[in-house]
Amino acid sequence: MKTATVKAGESRVVIKRQFSSVPMIYQFSAQAADADSELSGSIEISRRRLLAKLPTETIQLQVENIISAGFWDTFVTVTVHAEQDLIITSKGRLPR
Repeated sequence: MKTATVKAGESRVVIKRQFSSVPMIYQFSAQAADADSELSGSIEISRRRLLAKLPTETIQLQVENIISAGFWDTFVTVTVHAEQDLIITSKGRLPR
């Protein structure tokens, strides 16, 4: 398991897919660094096909997060925006 911390007010790229057309499911978990706090933050999903950029999608950060990339999603970047100190955990690698 790979772990990264994100400080309150900061952002971190957690998924960066480039030049791939293989449909995939990406999973990562998030938890508040302070165990007594409720989880708060958002996820920004930017998708680009080979010749077209799709609208950026923003969703609420959950404890367990699942992002799918389809056949035409050649480039996908998933960024976590922290409203509090967070700990992000993924089975795969986390981009630097």
